[in-house]
Amino acid sequence: MRPHTDSASLARSLALAYLLLVLYASLYPVVTWRDNGAPLFEFLFARWPRYWTGLDLGLNVAGYLPLGFLLTSALTARFKPGRAALLALLFSSALSLAMEVLQNYLPSRVSSNVDLATNTLGAFLGVLMGLRWGGALRVGGAVHRWRMRRLHRGKLTDFGLVLLLLWLLTQISPEILLFGTGSLRGLLGFAPALDFTAERFRTVETWIAASGALGVGLLAWRLMRRPSRWLLATLFLLALLVRSGAAMALMTPDDLLRWATPGALAGLAWGLILLYGATFLPRVWQQSLGALALLFATILVNLAPENPYLLHSLHIWRQGHFLNFNGLTRLASSLWPLFALSFLVAAGPGRESRETPPV
Repeated sequence: MRPHTDSASLARSLALAYLLLVLYASLYPVVTWRDNGAPLFEFLFARWPRYWTGLDLGLNVAGYLPLGFLLTSALTARFKPGRAALLALLFSSALSLAMEVLQNYLPSRVSSNVDLATNTLGAFLGVLMGLRWGGALRVGGAVHRWRMRRLHRGKLTDFGLVLLLLWLLTQISPEILLFGTGSLRGLLGFAPALDFTAERFRTVETWIAASGALGVGLLAWRLMRRPSRWLLATLFLLALLVRSGAAMALMTPDDLLRWATPGALAGLAWGLILLYGATFLPRVWQQSLGALALLFATILVNLAPENPYLLHSLHIWRQGHFLNFNGLTRLASSLWPLFALSFLVAAGPGRESRETPPV
């Protein structure tokens, strides 16, 4: 394998994954399309909106910043830095314009020149950051060196890294139970299978957190060519920081630790204990156990009763433009176990022994 292949593949994989997320977030919720009769580009000349918040503007900038960064890093593998930066900025701006035009046909969305401007600003900042720090993803960069040293080679590992990033993304939404991915009730309109009682909900919440932590941890463990329990601990610490920070930003500062219910804390503790023990098992047992844990967690998520206290607390959720990202996190959470199980099946035992040795 040529040494540049992994770095270029990783940058492309991350850029493609994030592009798909931006597309979905921009068009969420996808409902019946209709023509409102207004000129498609009339929004470009609209006045500054009467109602807006700094959070909305900041989220628009933040949404396109990673896209500009990742596109610049990926394109620099084929073009000179200046051309790569220009192409990344033009593509991001054109994508934002296309999304705003398409939103003319969605009843629940409003096309906005402010959104277009802030998205383009975010992409521009991302491009600048890509020119400055995008080399970390390329050959010789810090991320590339760390990846070659710590993780297995090949596109399958890139896919696993993207899965872990998507999993971290799902922790942003306060309506998702701790580590509870795979809910199809919202997508398919299913009613809860179990009635709510405090004891029943706590039990289900505990097992969801425990089995989710075990499954995610074993997936991350499978990516490592130099296994490290400290890296696993860092992954879960980062997930909890994302969840706490999102709750504080989207709800109130008092909701910083809203996720830390007795059931979630017990599940987290049991999950980490089981994960620690599982790291000593043979590789094939780890993959089977990880798959079973993810399946078990997904089943429980779809059986879990609705928590009326959680639903009440979400009424204060300041969604604003975060509605876009809420749709994104819901989709990522719903489909994540399917892709994770596909990864564990594809990453069969002994595969790492067939990989190209270090260069």
